[in-house]
Amino acid sequence: MFAFAHSAWLVFVAAILSGLGGALFGPADAAALAVVVEGEERARVFARRVVFGNAGMILGPVIGAYLVTADFALVAWLAGLLFLSAGIFTAVFYPAAASRPRPNAAEGVNAWRLVLANRPFVQLTLIVSGYYLLNSQINILIPLVVVFDHQSPAIVGWMLALYSGVTLLLQTRVTERVKSLPVERQLVWGLLAATVGMAISSLSTWVVWALVPGVLALSAAAMLINPALFTATARLAEESAFGLFYGFSRLSLGVGGSLGNAVGGLLFSWGTAVGLPGLPWMVMGVMGLISAQAMRRWSLHPSVQATGRASL
Repeated sequence: MFAFAHSAWLVFVAAILSGLGGALFGPADAAALAVVVEGEERARVFARRVVFGNAGMILGPVIGAYLVTADFALVAWLAGLLFLSAGIFTAVFYPAAASRPRPNAAEGVNAWRLVLANRPFVQLTLIVSGYYLLNSQINILIPLVVVFDHQSPAIVGWMLALYSGVTLLLQTRVTERVKSLPVERQLVWGLLAATVGMAISSLSTWVVWALVPGVLALSAAAMLINPALFTATARLAEESAFGLFYGFSRLSLGVGGSLGNAVGGLLFSWGTAVGLPGLPWMVMGVMGLISAQAMRRWSLHPSVQATGRASL
């Protein structure tokens, strides 16, 4: 639809359909992995999924930027063909075990009640929103600092490439190294790594290259949290409603990312206006510490520890 959208309302409809497709695919994809792969192998498989996703995030904009100089419609048609090919491939090779109806599957309002009644899972989703609040600053605070404080827009691309590239190269190795750590501890360490990233990045107002260790810390946080969150969700979720649980868990990204976008830009403006350029980084660092402490307390809850022991 993007290829032949010549009016604002068609672009709007195309964007809605694109977002709907992502909203349907993401939780279903995660739920299918959780059904087909069991135990500690889930973190390893999800780590590979993250690697392929990051590869697409790196190559997609590069190829798109090259093709859009020729014709935007060409980019849209090629993207559509890729999605169509992926759909056909999924229909043909989708594991039969994942497509089998789940026993005693919950539906409708009962399924939502099942999710909301799972307090450890709901608490985990809320706490992880704090991580996405911090992680979103790679798209908000970092570009603002680079462009407004240092007038070097090209560095933004280098920072994004560093973040994605490090995750692409090291994700599976990091997942393998930390597999002996409890998932709950991986989540706590991931939040602490993101907090350290905020603290180091606060120096970037004066020294732009301070963003390099800050971005590396954020990348380390992502490599710890993403596979661990996938595994924790699989442990806590009811087997009869895997898809709904993974869909609900994406709220952490939506809520945390949205707040991060709004709050990060607002704090940058306030800090600049009052002569406190480090204000946004300090606030984000405090939020990271609060989230890490909340995650530590969550990990000590008897029901969470019982779930972890049962999965061993």
